[in-house]
Amino acid sequence: MDSMLQQRRKFVLATAAVFLTPAFAAAMCATRIVSVTGKVVDRQGRGIPGAIVGASWTRDQLPQGPVHALTEADGAFQLRFQFNTFTKNSLFRGDVCNERLDVVSVSASAQGLRSEYVQVPLKDWQADINIVVDPYRE
Repeated sequence: MDSMLQQRRKFVLATAAVFLTPAFAAAMCATRIVSVTGKVVDRQGRGIPGAIVGASWTRDQLPQGPVHALTEADGAFQLRFQFNTFTKNSLFRGDVCNERLDVVSVSASAQGLRSEYVQVPLKDWQADINIVVDPYRE
């Protein structure tokens, strides 16, 4: 009889652990790939090779990222990162997977050059922008 009671306790604890683990809940939602592409250019429209481009965003009012990329010879870049759509777990509906990312903050810098932070709106999880860099002094 004691053995059966212990087995029930183990089963209840194991079941509770599975349902209370956030990773289990989040694993049921799709992970989207966010893609921000574009060019880093100067005021004359010339591409800046070797510039560092970075992006960050917020989720649940907390900063996320950053992700970085280097520009190619013509100033082109591509930033890609994963974004999990898990919002919450509902007792009656199960996992709610409607978290969206609407805006990404992007900036660029190269030797003696930097851009402002640009708030880039996403459409269908992607954006294409030109980032203008200007000379600066330290």
